Amino acid sequence: MLTLLGMVGYPESLTDPSYSGQILVLTYPLVGNYGVPARPDVPTSNIPTTEDAHNVPPPTNLLDSLPQEFESSHIHVAALVVANYHPSFSHHLATSSLGQWLKEQGIPAIWGVDTRMLTKKLREGGSLLGRLLAKKEDGAAQETEQRGRTETSSQGGVLGGVSRLLNGLSPAAPMARSMSVDNQESINWRGDYDIVPFYDPNVENLVAKVSTKTPQVYSAAVDSKAATNPKTGKPLRVIAIDVGMKWNQIRCFRDRGVEVKVVPWVCCSSQSFMLC
Repeated sequence: MLTLLGMVGYPESLTDPSYSGQILVLTYPLVGNYGVPARPDVPTSNIPTTEDAHNVPPPTNLLDSLPQEFESSHIHVAALVVANYHPSFSHHLATSSLGQWLKEQGIPAIWGVDTRMLTKKLREGGSLLGRLLAKKEDGAAQETEQRGRTETSSQGGVLGGVSRLLNGLSPAAPMARSMSVDNQESINWRGDYDIVPFYDPNVENLVAKVSTKTPQVYSAAVDSKAATNPKTGKPLRVIAIDVGMKWNQIRCFRDRGVEVKVVPWVCCSSQSFMLC
């Protein structure tokens, strides 16, 4: 889990490849009020991150026309956590709500969370693994609790109480008398949700996951002063190894008159650089 303290900029943060596989927590209390601009018109814009997370650099002419609110072709975070979400949006560039964009990309989100308190805990305890759980349908939750009660009804004493605790059910009667109502409710919540295992992004090669698959050359911006090699007079070119590169980094080079060649993360041999 990671936190973002800015007041604006959720489209840029959600599409940042360096956030791949992480749960993004926004501390600003109101999110979604300025919507989302039109999506980048590149092959992976409408492909859910779970299916294809590779960043696809657009051609030079398309990069010039893309809104600067996007740092890649699609959302890279695993989930979004906000304090208060506003479905109504108002901005001259907006074409949809934040919720619609998240739904298109298959990204889960939750609001109504004290994100500032969560941020304080993350600062004090360091980075933590997190997960978002979806609540079961009412019928499914009741069926799960009833089945659990039936399975553990034959167990008594401490073992029966422990079994009930592990299954998210009410403790045995002798234990219940020593516990408050609030504690019982905090134990019972597990039975109402679909429990999914934790995902640890540290065990995955995230660079390979987000890096581009094919090289792409970007010429200097048309309105910039072209930078040249003082000895050869050739255009100055920078080789950028994509290990989670943002589109704005490419824009910054081009605006300074520098050509950029973005290459996959595995293109690191001296022979490859000579061919560039």
